[in-house]
Order: sequence, then structure tokens, then C-alpha cells
Amino acid sequence: MQIVYRARSLAAAQSASSVLAQAGITCHIADEALWNIAGQRAEADVIRVLVDNRLLDHARRALRAWQQAQAPGF
Repeated sequence: MQIVYRARSLAAAQSASSVLAQAGITCHIADEALWNIAGQRAEADVIRVLVDNRLLDHARRALRAWQQAQAPGF
């Protein structure tokens, strides 16, 4: 598994996961069970979203398109 996205909140990690799922890519949010309802964990400042090594490039392209669509001016 490779890190494809580093989120600052559980909501952002779940959004990235949804984007990947829509692209047909299975992913895993690292240590998801340890994050509390507010999406925070005291000892961590980033939430890792992981994909299979073979799907890394496809996942990066899907997330890049999603981020560009979210950016102002696009």
C-alpha cells in the first residue's frame, strides 16, 4: 500500500476515499478506527489515505482532478 493522500481531518480523508471509490479504486484510511467522532487524534496531525501500489498513478490522477475542481477559479 502507498500513501496517495494526506488529509488534515477525517472528513477530508473520507471525501478523498469517496472520490477514489467513484473512480473504481479501493482505498484504506490508515488507523481510521482510532479517530474520534470529531475527526481528531491528539498524537497525529495527518490522516493517510492508502491505495494498492498498482493503482497509485490512477489514484493520484483522480485526486488531482478532484482538487482542481475544488480550487477557486477553475
